[in-house]
Amino acid sequence: MLRTVLTLITFLLPTQLGLHLWPSWSFLHGLSIDYLAITVYLTDLLLLTLLFIHPPRFLFNKSVKIVVSTILLSSFLGLQPLNSLVLLFRILLLLNFSLAVSTQNKSTLSSLLTSISVSTILVSLLAIFQFISQSSLDGPFYWLGERHYSLTTPDIAKTILPFTGQQILRSYSMFSHPNSLAGYLVVVSLLIIILKRKLNLKNVLIQITLLLSFLALLTTFSRSAIFALIASVISLFFSVSYSPFLIILIPLLLTLIFTVPLSLGSQVSVTTRQLLNFYALKATWSHLFFGLGLNNFTIYLSQITPPLNHYLLQPVHNIYLLLLSELGFVPIITLLSIRPQRKINTLFLPVILAILITGSLDHYWLTLPQNRLLISFFVGLLFNSNLSRRSS
Repeated sequence: MLRTVLTLITFLLPTQLGLHLWPSWSFLHGLSIDYLAITVYLTDLLLLTLLFIHPPRFLFNKSVKIVVSTILLSSFLGLQPLNSLVLLFRILLLLNFSLAVSTQNKSTLSSLLTSISVSTILVSLLAIFQFISQSSLDGPFYWLGERHYSLTTPDIAKTILPFTGQQILRSYSMFSHPNSLAGYLVVVSLLIIILKRKLNLKNVLIQITLLLSFLALLTTFSRSAIFALIASVISLFFSVSYSPFLIILIPLLLTLIFTVPLSLGSQVSVTTRQLLNFYALKATWSHLFFGLGLNNFTIYLSQITPPLNHYLLQPVHNIYLLLLSELGFVPIITLLSIRPQRKINTLFLPVILAILITGSLDHYWLTLPQNRLLISFFVGLLFNSNLSRRSS
């Protein structure tokens, strides 16, 4: 039963079929904000099922109790407590998923990675055909998470082809944004590259998944994800002693570059990141100890005078600043003080690097459903003792 549920979760991981509920706090300046909606996804139902067949024993750990208590306090002191508590419950479900993955043997892990490989092939094909048609494909793909769009859709992600100057649509597949899709494809590809020998995956499946995911990645035109992939692949050839240095240095530099008010060009993506980073630091200073409360950064932005443009009512594009502004120093310090009972598998340092690089330029690893689920799956692999170097 446990293996079946885990296989279903990993297969459905890139989908976002869900029921959206719109509480009063999800409307800012009269506009509905997706990040603030209470959404029950199909994968959530499976995570709830997992909760009963694999109870979260980690909640009885003393250190975990302290961390959860400080986050609860942060939530109740925050701008919208109920909004924070909904996200906290979701995080606990994801942690239970990570714990379940961390206890699986190689046979089950092979099945799970095969499952996510097959779904990644489907995601990649959808992205490629969207790029060819320059629109969504619609039909049954709507139920998997695709939304109807075309070049004329307002606020849709587009880019300009070099040399020709032609404006083209970036691929979304089943995701909310091309960058979110790109980060997902990079991490899945790296996981497959690293684990193919340990889990004895079929070479044909590996080759098809890697080829299609790379082609799909190119259709997203996500510079941060492509840079993260290149840096992570290069780090595979470094010794383990150098990888932690890269993991700290590159994300730190990217965060500084997009926080210090330097002239980096007039692109909206750059100026937006700089402005949101500024407000994240401002929010951190005014809510130093317990933060704004989980998922309350956009609510904070709505309270700024004079009101910001509606386009800016979104999470800061940096996972470190987002955590710092929403949690504050007390929960973060207690979180960092936890010592995992299992050692981190150093095989996965390139994956950590990819996540931290993209996380320094975007927020999707903490805010969007498919990316959060993938992070949870990865954390389970990271602490799985059956994947240690000695077990190979």
